Amino acid sequence: MQTDAQILKERGKQYGDPETVYAGFGKAVCNLVDIARANQGDVNYAHLGLMVMDALKLFRSVSNPNHRDNYQDGRNYLTLAEQSIKRKGRRNNAT
Repeated sequence: MQTDAQILKERGKQYGDPETVYAGFGKAVCNLVDIARANQGDVNYAHLGLMVMDALKLFRSVSNPNHRDNYQDGRNYLTLAEQSIKRKGRRNNAT
């Protein structure tokens, strides 16, 4: 089993300096939240959370475009986000 320090070192090699990567990611997340609140009214937080996770995979893909897992995870997060919107729409249409 890897230690925390080993994992952090490995991720640093894969994605770059965490301060740089996560500063940009943090700003992007704040923008996503602002956009959702401004445009959705009643924010679907499951959808928003999944979009944030997809954004993480996007940032990681920019840092390391050869890491296939980021693309697979990103597609799956988008699929789950779309399903979340469809479920919410069914509940709203039922009431």
